[in-house]
Amino acid sequence: MKGLNLDSEQWASHELFSKPDLYELLLCHNYDVYLKAVAAILGKRGRVIYPGCGTGKFSNLLAESGFKVLAYDINSTAIRYAQAKHSHANSVYFVGSMCSPSKESNANFDALLTLNNTFRHLLSNNEVYLFLEKAKNNLRVGGDLLIHLGFMNEGGNLDETRSWSVNLRSKKTQTLTKVNVSWTVSPIDNHLTQEELKAEIEKPDGQQAVKSFQFNQRRWSYNNLQKQLSSQGFKIWGLFDDYGNRLSVDQVVNKNVFVVSKRVA
Repeated sequence: MKGLNLDSEQWASHELFSKPDLYELLLCHNYDVYLKAVAAILGKRGRVIYPGCGTGKFSNLLAESGFKVLAYDINSTAIRYAQAKHSHANSVYFVGSMCSPSKESNANFDALLTLNNTFRHLLSNNEVYLFLEKAKNNLRVGGDLLIHLGFMNEGGNLDETRSWSVNLRSKKTQTLTKVNVSWTVSPIDNHLTQEELKAEIEKPDGQQAVKSFQFNQRRWSYNNLQKQLSSQGFKIWGLFDDYGNRLSVDQVVNKNVFVVSKRVA
C-alpha cells in the first residue's frame, strides 16, 4: 500500500477509525437491520468479500448467519480489533487497500459489499476506476456488487445535519452510556463534501466528553454512478433501502441506498 498516494489512504490513520470502541459506539448500531437487508437481497449464503470492513462487527454478523467472508481494511488498528473481537470460523481478516491488487484477486466471489458510505471514501476518478476493476476481478460473472451509500445531487448547494441518539447498557454492570450524535455535510464543490461527525458522550458516572471528527467524501448522483458501473462491466438490477425494501430511482436522493448490480462482463 505504501506509495499508492491515494486520497482514500486518509482512512489508514484517521483518528476515528483508529479508535475501534468509539467507532462501533457511533456508527455500528444499525447493523442488525443491514444484515436482514443484505441477506434478503443476496438470498443464498455464498462467498462474500468485504472491503473497508472497519472493526469487523458486520463481517462477524455475516459469518454468523452463514456467509463465508473475506474482509479487509486499510486501517491496521481496526483489523487487529476485528481479529481479536469478531473472529469466526467463516471469516478471514487482513489489512488491504480498496484500490490495490492483493491476495484475494481473481477469487470468484459470489458478492462484494461496501457498507456505510465506504464507496464515497474514494474521492478521485482514478480511485473509483481502480476499485471497480478490482471488484470485477474479485467477482464471478453474475456475481453481485452491493454499494451502500447516501445519494446526493452532484450540483447545487447542500448543507445537511442529521442527528441521532444511542443508548448502550453494559452487560456486566447494567450502567447506561448515552451518546448524542450529529453528522453535518457541507459542499466543497460539485463533487466533494466536507463532513463532520460530532458526539456528545455522557458516561455512567456523569462525566461528559465531546468528540469531533472531520473528513472529505465524494458526492454521487444515481445517473453518474450508473454510468460508472456500466462502463466497467456492471448492470444495476435493484435499489433497496436500509430495511431491504425496493426503491425506484426517484426515491433515492438524500437516502441511504443499497445499489445492487451484477458483473455482466
